[in-house]
Amino acid sequence: MNYNHVVIVGRVGVKRPNLYHVDASDPTKNRIFFTVIENENYKDRTGKPASIMNAIPVQAWGKLADVCNQFLSVGKTLTVDGMIRANYNKEKNVNYFVVRANRIKFGPDSAKVRALKQAGQNTQTATAPTLTVQELEALKARRAELEAYIKAAETGAA
Repeated sequence: MNYNHVVIVGRVGVKRPNLYHVDASDPTKNRIFFTVIENENYKDRTGKPASIMNAIPVQAWGKLADVCNQFLSVGKTLTVDGMIRANYNKEKNVNYFVVRANRIKFGPDSAKVRALKQAGQNTQTATAPTLTVQELEALKARRAELEAYIKAAETGAA
């Protein structure tokens, strides 16, 4: 039995994520590429603390790519749940790896956390809600239903 699963916690890299429209007629074929930066802390041979910054390439497809394009920005904290994919570039004759994201959880916004700490409030209130793409679509559908209900009630009462 084979199992390919990776979880990465880090920040979006220094370059803005790029959304690519693979097929304009099919939005499920959109994809986005970005880099997750994570720090690895360790002790060197002399016992001094040291760290290495790792840049991990990530790609997301379909509606997840659209959500990432809407909410990701440089430095944003996130957790990526996905699998490692090996790709081969024929032109450069190089193998490379990329993480294909299945789920992304957005972390707290650093500026909001700092502002809450300065105000002396609990920083737990600054965390973003974690929603899957299906949950987000269900919320959007429910919102549309409620807006239609309100509109019908307003026109019936007038």
